[in-house]
Amino acid sequence: MKFSKCKKIIEEDKKLISRSLTRSYDFVFSHAKGFYCYDADNNKYLDFATGITVNALGNLHTAIVNAIKEQLKRGIHAAFSDFYAEEPIRFVKALKQFLPKKLNNFFL
Repeated sequence: MKFSKCKKIIEEDKKLISRSLTRSYDFVFSHAKGFYCYDADNNKYLDFATGITVNALGNLHTAIVNAIKEQLKRGIHAAFSDFYAEEPIRFVKALKQFLPKKLNNFFL
């Protein structure tokens, strides 16, 4: 495995980025597909760190990518705490199918 580009990026990061942002690993993320992620030198790793939000379907799952593309055509962000919209209602209705009946009110 080669790490020359990764080492350079880490060195630049240490010079430019606040030390308050700590890293757990000397891994330089470049891209991901399926259950694999790649570093800046294109080394391939099995992705056991799917991020803060769990990505159980792997990276770049076709159905998820298509859903995101469709939403991006409508807008990137809407403050659902400030405005009403159909999307949160559709999401909660779908979610309720998998939860106990007593759970009938949701905070998104």
